[in-house]
Amino acid sequence: FMAVEAEFGIEVPDAEAERVATVGDLFDYVRAHVAPELLGPDDGPLYAGPLWERYLDLIAAETGVRREQLHPGAHWVRDLGLD
Repeated sequence: FMAVEAEFGIEVPDAEAERVATVGDLFDYVRAHVAPELLGPDDGPLYAGPLWERYLDLIAAETGVRREQLHPGAHWVRDLGLD
């Protein structure tokens, strides 16, 4: 999660990281903890908008997983083979 923390200026405590099982879980945490100015008018409660796109770009670049595989319900270990 270090790249996500650095990119979005947040910290994911270990206790929270243990609960993050899916791509959507981590994004939900990011969205809830980023500085308000990083949220645009299109960053609503759904997995869409500029913040979601930036997040997907970062995750794809850091993990080597294709963006098409990065949907909110994708499990980091079971579906994407990451741990």
